[in-house]
Amino acid sequence: MGTDDSTAIANELYRYAELLDAGRFAEVGQMLEHCSFRYGPERAPGPSGSRAITDNYRSMVITYSDGTPRTRHVTTNPIISIDGDTAVVRSAYTVLQQAGDVPLQPIVSGRYRDRLHRIDGRWRFVERHFLVDFVGDLSRHLRIDLPSDIDHSTIELPSDIDHSTIDLPSDIDHSTIDEPSDPARFGEMVTAYLRHKKSLAAQSADEGDRGT
Repeated sequence: MGTDDSTAIANELYRYAELLDAGRFAEVGQMLEHCSFRYGPERAPGPSGSRAITDNYRSMVITYSDGTPRTRHVTTNPIISIDGDTAVVRSAYTVLQQAGDVPLQPIVSGRYRDRLHRIDGRWRFVERHFLVDFVGDLSRHLRIDLPSDIDHSTIELPSDIDHSTIDLPSDIDHSTIDEPSDPARFGEMVTAYLRHKKSLAAQSADEGDRGT
């Protein structure tokens, strides 16, 4: 029974990747109807439930003439722990893309931290936690912009730092580092994007109530 459960759980991971690569976002939402998303080391909240997750992918992911994002989500190294009707899964992912005249390339890699429950006899996602470790060129894959009310021009880096005087310690115990840093702050970008969308929707609703 344990082997059958592990296979069924692994197949859910692979099914998610298959549907996403096919651009079948409504079916992604359906399989994640019980699921909530979390982003980054701070576990920032993301969309929850079928419709919100479907809308999230439709608004963020760029698709091409064949209806797909021209990606391949490769899910590897699943480590599955089962306790009754609950499972915890750690896995890694790498996303490859070939779009337009750009050769096939890896664009992002990281880890999933998932919780699944057995619901009506089937293993279903209840939480998917995204962690990003390595980021390449996502410009042909995602429509993510930071909220426009952030003035990046006010961010200044000091110009008088003598980098030759900066020594990096050689005795760092990397085994104690639990969560690798996110070089592109991808999780924060996603969270900021979702919050901005929610703010715009609330503003629009408020204006509607006032008859504007």
